[in-house]
Amino acid sequence: MKFKSKRLNTILLVFAATVLNLVVMAVLYFGLVLLYGRFGAPYIPPEYGAPILVGLFLFVAALTYFGYYHLMRILAQRYDMERYFDPVFPKSKPRNGTQ
Repeated sequence: MKFKSKRLNTILLVFAATVLNLVVMAVLYFGLVLLYGRFGAPYIPPEYGAPILVGLFLFVAALTYFGYYHLMRILAQRYDMERYFDPVFPKSKPRNGTQ
């Protein structure tokens, strides 16, 4: 499907990437929680459970961030992103004719 508007393409990309990121984070987090519950929890004292779950969440957040960062670099090398998308954070225009 090809859309005419670069702005619409950008909005759809950001929306789709956000939804996909949430799905990937949820699957990874619950998978790691299940692994922790099955293999780690019987051997670790219960008072360490909450910090471990927070640590797992932070690990998953960092993992998905770096994963998407590298995915976007690969896509930017393969495709001309400026042809299809507007910049998410446009560069500010020079003020008073100065740069």
